[in-house]
Amino acid sequence: KIFLAPLSVDFLPDLSRDVRHELTNDYGIQRMGDLRPFSRADLVRLFGREGRLLYDYSHGTSRQDLVEKKTEKALKRECIVSSEDNDDGALRRRFFNLVLELCTLMRKERIVPRFAKITVVYQDDYRYVAEGRLKHPSFFEEALYRDLVFYLDRALRRRTCVKKMSLSLSRFSPASQQPDLFGDAPRSGELARAFDQIRKRFGKKSIGYGTDHL
Repeated sequence: KIFLAPLSVDFLPDLSRDVRHELTNDYGIQRMGDLRPFSRADLVRLFGREGRLLYDYSHGTSRQDLVEKKTEKALKRECIVSSEDNDDGALRRRFFNLVLELCTLMRKERIVPRFAKITVVYQDDYRYVAEGRLKHPSFFEEALYRDLVFYLDRALRRRTCVKKMSLSLSRFSPASQQPDLFGDAPRSGELARAFDQIRKRFGKKSIGYGTDHL
């Protein structure tokens, strides 16, 4: 009530110009608090359908239920790159590790991404951004890396040292609804799951992929 009372009736939505004019000029109603002495029946009798709106608005009642805005889930990983690690091979390995971390997490949650965003920041603060739908959604690192490395290679054509790389995945769907995930060969899936078990038991750095995968 304290908040609404001093607000001008000009802020009231869905009112015709005639009703606004009648409120201010014929009845001297300038503020929403001026409407509170009137009952719903009084306002309906004076303004018809818009009288009900005036009563609801002046009492802080919305015409519709408020709907919570759903925030889309996204998973993101990034890494800072030193000047010593700025050859293309080292950058690809760092990027593969970002993919690996996210895939390990997605396998735990049994979700598959359909959208990816890659951001590369150079030493001169120029930013390269590539984003879009994934051609082959997967939570296996080899498959996902193959889908994304093209965009990384485009970023590496700029002969300036890279300062930071980040990978964000979103628009997830349950993995159980993706039978084609395992079409990139059972070997990828079995190898990834075996690595997950080893890392879970002995630590993240206990095992990794060789450079032949990059």
